[in-house]
Amino acid sequence: MSDVEKIISSVSDSIFATSQGATKITLSAGFIVKLPAKSLKVSLHDAKKVMEKAKESGGNRVAQLREHVDVFR
Repeated sequence: MSDVEKIISSVSDSIFATSQGATKITLSAGFIVKLPAKSLKVSLHDAKKVMEKAKESGGNRVAQLREHVDVFR
């Protein structure tokens, strides 16, 4: 989780050069721990839902699903 937060912080603090001038990028991320009992397909579906929660709560956010409780940082 801390690695994901470092990546988001680094990107959000940076300015990127484009053909249309300087721009900033906003990231959203979903973080889950894949349980052995869950298939990869189900885990990816869960991660997508968590990422959507992060997007809805604003830019540069990480949403985490742990024991069925959404946590935003």
